[in-house]
Amino acid sequence: MSVIISQDVLKIESENGQFMGPARSNSYQYYYPEMVPSELEGGFFKIYNNTREVKSGGFIKIHSLDKETWWHKGWRQRDLLGAFGDKKALYYWSEYGNNTIWRVVKVDGQEGDVIQSGDQVYLVDNCFKKYLVPEGKWLTKTDDQHKWTLHLVC
Repeated sequence: MSVIISQDVLKIESENGQFMGPARSNSYQYYYPEMVPSELEGGFFKIYNNTREVKSGGFIKIHSLDKETWWHKGWRQRDLLGAFGDKKALYYWSEYGNNTIWRVVKVDGQEGDVIQSGDQVYLVDNCFKKYLVPEGKWLTKTDDQHKWTLHLVC
């Protein structure tokens, strides 16, 4: 397995077998990523952190690379997955402090372990300290743990 490093491109799979997909439109005021049934339909995400290797207990930013489908070009710089207090569902926005930072925790590991492609992780928002979970076709935050598998694309 390959170690995931900052700026790697990933597909992100839920423990229920669905994938985090692209945001198809902002018809609901913001661009909301949708859950999709297959890896083929899944979105592409670039992970950034302050160190080269992504490690358990570290912090990442999750950038959508599927912005070219967004009809409003002015919103394309708002590509960071964030958790905010104004909406239950998670959406993309510009850099916004802890709202757009995620703590990545390896499910079967210890703090400081490197994260490799295929590892299961928990993703915890750094503002509300809640877990990233799918709810229907949207993403939201909750106190309940939810496992995600990070798949290296390139």
